[in-house]
Amino acid sequence: MSSEDVYTPLDVYNSPHGITIVQQRSPVLKVMRASFTERLMEWIKRAGFTDVLLVSSMDAAMRMDIEFSTPFLYTRPVKADDTPLSHTISTKYPRFCPAAFRGPGLPPMPGSGTARIYLEHAPKNFVALFMFCAEGDNRMDAHVYAEQIALACNVRVTSTYLEPPYGNLPQQHH
Repeated sequence: MSSEDVYTPLDVYNSPHGITIVQQRSPVLKVMRASFTERLMEWIKRAGFTDVLLVSSMDAAMRMDIEFSTPFLYTRPVKADDTPLSHTISTKYPRFCPAAFRGPGLPPMPGSGTARIYLEHAPKNFVALFMFCAEGDNRMDAHVYAEQIALACNVRVTSTYLEPPYGNLPQQHH
């Protein structure tokens, strides 16, 4: 362990369907973001995944009029290979391509956290699926998003999603 190592809680789940989920549980310090991203992308390459789906939200308040037709949009790295998953997603959802963006590379992705930096350094088998979300209780959005992800990954969901019993939490009174 050196002083240059980057540590953040990442949970990795493997399913019997051949799907691996990596959930980043907390943000990476900005000063370490480039190093962390490089190491994460190297791990993804070494793991040999056929397809990689990056799942993130974007700020619904920053949505343009043309983007109101669906809460879901996708994008790909600038240099991307066609894969079965990217084909499925690109035929089902519109591409995130703001009309005002004229620069090279990827456009800004407001409210998406590290999604843009991940895509800038991603292997060619990446595709990102975004859902526009507003602040507040997003539990129903999460259910809809999970259903869309399952459909895109050709995974049949056989049960309902469980939620923690939020109603039983102590309330703070002022």
